Amino acid sequence: MGTVYGACILGMTRFHSFGGKYKEGSPEETSVSDQLVPSVWCQIEGAMAYQMELPLLILKEDSLYVEGMFNPSIHEWMIVRIHPDDPNEITQNPMKGFIESWIEEVRKKYYKSIK
Repeated sequence: MGTVYGACILGMTRFHSFGGKYKEGSPEETSVSDQLVPSVWCQIEGAMAYQMELPLLILKEDSLYVEGMFNPSIHEWMIVRIHPDDPNEITQNPMKGFIESWIEEVRKKYYKSIK
């Protein structure tokens, strides 16, 4: 992380849970079904990049379970929803604009570091 100027977190399905429980046995127990979960590395690397104040681009598969880095209600960065069945969306606005904006922030971070 110390040698980069920006981070792109790509949240895609790594695990599909067809059923389970959160906080089992507690008063807050909740049943869940059909939940798609990304790699834990998305959370770890995203948090590291945030702590280093790197420009963050967070791309989240639309159907992923929302928690941590992928929960827009607990932080200030933008999460861009992506649809794996439409790879061309990356070349169209608004997705293209989000990516171009992030690239510009990475460039600024780089040029600031070499002055």
